[in-house]
Amino acid sequence: MKIFNILIIFILFFTYNTANAKPAQITDTVIMISPDYFQFNNQTAATNAFQHQTNNATVVEKALLEFNGMVNALRLHNIHVITLASRSDAITPDAVFPNNWFSIHQIENGKSALVLYPMLVANRRLERQTLALNNVLKKNNILINKTIDFTYYEHENKALEGTGSLVLDRENKIAYASISPRTNLEALKDFSSKLGYKSIVFKSYDEENKLIYHTNVMMSIGNYFALVCEECIKNKIERRTVLTALKNSHKEIIVISQKQVTHMAGNILQVSSKGRKIKIILSRNAYEVLSKIQKNKLSNFGKFVIVDIPIIEKIGGGSARCMVAEVFYS
Repeated sequence: MKIFNILIIFILFFTYNTANAKPAQITDTVIMISPDYFQFNNQTAATNAFQHQTNNATVVEKALLEFNGMVNALRLHNIHVITLASRSDAITPDAVFPNNWFSIHQIENGKSALVLYPMLVANRRLERQTLALNNVLKKNNILINKTIDFTYYEHENKALEGTGSLVLDRENKIAYASISPRTNLEALKDFSSKLGYKSIVFKSYDEENKLIYHTNVMMSIGNYFALVCEECIKNKIERRTVLTALKNSHKEIIVISQKQVTHMAGNILQVSSKGRKIKIILSRNAYEVLSKIQKNKLSNFGKFVIVDIPIIEKIGGGSARCMVAEVFYS
């Protein structure tokens, strides 16, 4: 009888803790999509001040070398990287930034959900390849149980570009979002309602006083830290709201400048790896612009994985974090 009672208590304890466990903030598995048609995207340039035109005739070849170099670097650090080719039936200059069109979440009962997002411009909408994504996940023993589709907002030209628009505190279910043409408030509210997030909304600006196109350019959240550019948030009330929320979530705040944002210092990602060792992925451009104090603070939260992606950064206007889509699953 005693053994039976102990077994019942164990089951109840396990069930309670599983039901009340916080979602994981970081993962050891990411998806990367190769830049098979990489080039300067004229359709996105109007809203992305980080893009720069070039006359280089070998852009695709160089972008592919950078992509493969980054894949190899992450794998050397025991990060599980799943790769997928760009669609062969469409020209998709920005396919190398997959975190904009989808994200993968752990939901109730240990299930995984695929979330599809509305994109602002036509050629970015062509990046979606849901069937191929599901197939490559299955090959890696990752099952998607549910799909949540927000792409209907494209009929109204409203965008919410994934974890570019949303910097997620997954543990505390808070979505930080800098409003811009790529991040629509109505779509954000819909996301927050369906995924069970509280949204914290603000506007952020670059050195030239232009709206920053994606939140993840000026902000990153890890297990126990938040990297953020305070001076990008000009409205004092909005700035205070963001900083207070981060402090209440027990994040150590590491402040970066607008100049550092321009060099992609905000576009970093904390991940796990086999053996549960923690890493921080960032570009060499971002690493070199960080101060010694900032590097020391960040290094408390993971070992740096520095990747060389100058062509992708310069022409694509996105950096290391934009190139990986996290996969959360049981």
